[in-house]
Amino acid sequence: MDRVAQLAAQARRMLEFEKDSLVGFEAARMTTRQMLREEAEDLGFAPNEISAAVDEALTAAGTTP
Repeated sequence: MDRVAQLAAQARRMLEFEKDSLVGFEAARMTTRQMLREEAEDLGFAPNEISAAVDEALTAAGTTP
């Protein structure tokens, strides 16, 4: 699985976290984005690619970034 697909899979898992979260939507999404940024870094995305990769992963997971 390529790194874009791995990040999208992680985004889908994080969206489940958002559904079950006891905090508000904005706080849950901020946490999701932070965790995806960390995952993107671990997957080897360049620092200037991370934000776009997170947005793409969230879109691929079926939600708006």
